[in-house]
Amino acid sequence: MPLINYVCSCGEGYKKYFKTAKTAPPTIDCKCGLKAKKSFGATSSAHLTIIDNGLMAKKLEIDINIMEINDVRARTDFSED
Repeated sequence: MPLINYVCSCGEGYKKYFKTAKTAPPTIDCKCGLKAKKSFGATSSAHLTIIDNGLMAKKLEIDINIMEINDVRARTDFSED
């Protein structure tokens, strides 16, 4: 399920999941009454991580918000009190 970003000219942003990228409409309705257009973000390779268990390596795409949460947790878990 691809996550599609939409941005309105009023500045409001939306993230919506669709079954396939082809089914995602080019615009959606915004709260302000205007249409929010599809936004193309950074390439997804910036959000890829490799998981390797010794037998098999796998690339997984991770949402940037999850990466930020993990960074904060890592800093607080290993900080000295």
